[in-house]
Amino acid sequence: MLSPKRKKPRNPNINLFTNKSFLTGEFPMLPQKFSQGDSLIMKKKHPCGADTFKVLRAGSDVRIVCLGCGRDITLEREAVEKMIKRVVPFSD
Repeated sequence: MLSPKRKKPRNPNINLFTNKSFLTGEFPMLPQKFSQGDSLIMKKKHPCGADTFKVLRAGSDVRIVCLGCGRDITLEREAVEKMIKRVVPFSD
């Protein structure tokens, strides 16, 4: 008869989301906070050469417009958060 498998005790220093240790300072990437009207500076440039986009709509999908050529793009929020280098808040 086979004995049941025993689970190893979980190390409390391991992050469940990234499987990385808190002790080494490796934390998961926190989502970027941005809202309608903010400008986003992306890690990579748009084919037109511009790297700045303006947020038209923010929700589960994000609608942004390139400030170089005016191209309107709708992407999933998670994809946009990975592409952001910096958020420039909207000022009145």
